[in-house]
Amino acid sequence: MFPTVLEIALALKLEPRCSNYGKALFLSMAWGCVIGGVLTLLGGARNPLAIALLGEKYGLTISFTMWILAVLPISSILLVVVHLLVFRIFAPEIENVRPARELIERKVRELGPISGRETKVLVVMLSTILAWILLGEKVGLAPIAILGASTLFVVGAMTWNDIEKYVNWGVIFMYGGAIALAAALQITGAARWMVTSLLGSLPLDPFILIAFVAVVSMILTEAMSNAAVVALVLPIAFELGDTVPGVTPLVMVFAVALPAGLAFSLPIGTPPNAIAYSARYHRLRDSVRVGVIMNLAALTTFLIVAKYYWKWIGVY
Repeated sequence: MFPTVLEIALALKLEPRCSNYGKALFLSMAWGCVIGGVLTLLGGARNPLAIALLGEKYGLTISFTMWILAVLPISSILLVVVHLLVFRIFAPEIENVRPARELIERKVRELGPISGRETKVLVVMLSTILAWILLGEKVGLAPIAILGASTLFVVGAMTWNDIEKYVNWGVIFMYGGAIALAAALQITGAARWMVTSLLGSLPLDPFILIAFVAVVSMILTEAMSNAAVVALVLPIAFELGDTVPGVTPLVMVFAVALPAGLAFSLPIGTPPNAIAYSARYHRLRDSVRVGVIMNLAALTTFLIVAKYYWKWIGVY
């Protein structure tokens, strides 16, 4: 989305850091990615990472459909909140976006019809997503992902040179390290020791525990990788959940993975924020000023959904 939004800003001749509409455009892009990123297992590796840790410790899983069902109210509400908040605080100073629309229409015409290679990628991508939805719980997410990636080679839509050129191996190693860190916290007993030392004597209500874990995850994700937050907090959350009647491991997965993905304030919190900030159409204080409000709105929405809606759909 970034190149498209940047083209719109240039076509409308929006002045960086001064145009309210420019600020609204890039913040909406970033926060739309953040809110959509928690909705499905495709929106960020932290979600499959959390499910992998759940399977390692308890032998349980969360289906693609169940994840969407549990998170849909949160994403839907937050999208409305973002729209109302951004356009209230950054009231657009322009009334006509015709130049941007004409530019986009011209760019689309220049692309020409969809190519055979693009059609193959589209078919494989849609088939993989459908398999995740229908077969993910039985077969597993990873085997389907590997099969989808392998199919791209079989149908000639990708070569190994493409992989070497575009795949960020550092990210893959980072998530592998996150899984190793989480496993070490569990296997060595460090997670249980932390729980016993810090909270062992405190009588925790199930809802208070969920709120506590969510707040910690949301604060940490503003300053570190989402995956690192999941790897660090989820093993401890599992241990906490085991000590409180009425709290299931599934609840702990959602209580950590969802807030860990809802970073609105700082560029370092999530890649969409960093990419939007790199355009220099808004200042740090702009994202922080509205981002803090979005953090509070996200936390409030999460807690309401967790307390009432999740009981109704059986997450508990």
